[in-house]
Amino acid sequence: MRKIGLGALAIAIATIAAPASGQIVSGTINVSGTVAPKCQVVSPGPASQSFLSTVDLGDISRANGTLEDDGVLTARFNAGGTQVANLQFQIVCTTAAPFVTVDADPILNGGGTAPTGYSARVDYTSQVTLNLVNGGSQAVSNLSSAGAASSQSLNARLVTGQNNLTVTATGFTAGNASDVLVAGAYSGVINITIAPST
Repeated sequence: MRKIGLGALAIAIATIAAPASGQIVSGTINVSGTVAPKCQVVSPGPASQSFLSTVDLGDISRANGTLEDDGVLTARFNAGGTQVANLQFQIVCTTAAPFVTVDADPILNGGGTAPTGYSARVDYTSQVTLNLVNGGSQAVSNLSSAGAASSQSLNARLVTGQNNLTVTATGFTAGNASDVLVAGAYSGVINITIAPST
């Protein structure tokens, strides 16, 4: 009798624990998100919308007062100047073909005007080279004497996980080769814009 009682109890428990086939509930959770078209500076960090560096070329004149040799100034600039400024950056863009603009302004002493035989203006070519996911690179160059920026869309996505933008300058000139540079502080700027494609 005891065996029958236990067996009946086991059947009763199994009947209570097993749900009826009509009681199943199911649900679906949809997950969504977006990524905005954007470009960010990642390195040097923290992530931001801009980067800044200052290249100090030191004394840009020779002993006779004329502009230092282009090769010397190019090497000095591309090494980061006398203070070894950072000229490599890591940019991240979420779109396939970012639009890059480079605008190099001349390096001027005051307003850049000087009497005949002198110069208070140094022109050059700035180049921004970007490394791409296809293993290649693309350069956007701008002459400071051009008076307008240079722009182009990249033909591939930017490579990620490393510095992918390098700024260089070359072709330093100051009017006539015999012009004596006017003493004083010289300053110029290279403006770089990287915009996501639309």
